[in-house]
Amino acid sequence: MRILTPAVALCFATLSACASASSAGSGTARSQDVIGEEELAQVVTFDCYDAVQRLRPAWLRSRGPRGMSAERTFPVVYVDGRLFGGMRELHQIRASDVAIMRFLSAPDATTRFGTGHEGGAILIETKR
Repeated sequence: MRILTPAVALCFATLSACASASSAGSGTARSQDVIGEEELAQVVTFDCYDAVQRLRPAWLRSRGPRGMSAERTFPVVYVDGRLFGGMRELHQIRASDVAIMRFLSAPDATTRFGTGHEGGAILIETKR
């Protein structure tokens, strides 16, 4: 058993080194569910729709048919905690006014806001 202990310690040391190396380089990593002010500033864009289309196009995709109908579902947009509308309304918000945008999955959006979020939600916090 004592022979395995140094081997186990070596494995843990190796895994720790790999984990710290990957987290050290994660300063430039980006979340797939968040677009921050810094990232928005790096992209030439006029409105939030364009910014999302360039940075996180998956947010704009339909989540498939809703129930038995053939109706496609898309994310609902909230600005500063208030319902703003559908994805087309993203054209009305200047990207330069945004502090952060977040995408919520359908289950997370439904838990937070109730039914009617089969396509998820895009939450926008503006610079006030």
